[in-house]
Amino acid sequence: MSNKDFSRKTMVSKEAVVFFYRMMANLEEKCLHFLIGLLNLCYNEYNKNVRNYFRKSLPALMEVCTC
Repeated sequence: MSNKDFSRKTMVSKEAVVFFYRMMANLEEKCLHFLIGLLNLCYNEYNKNVRNYFRKSLPALMEVCTC
């Protein structure tokens, strides 16, 4: 799936998609579906605190999800 298709389907900004692809490149697919849901929540402009929490928690999430 291209960045453009992903952005259209998830209704997130291009910047969010680029960030997502860079950070999630090494994750297993089973974790990817979970994190796509988090991305939709965290890049909602009305959830800035959640977005910041997600960015700070990303290294720990990647450790848990990388198999």
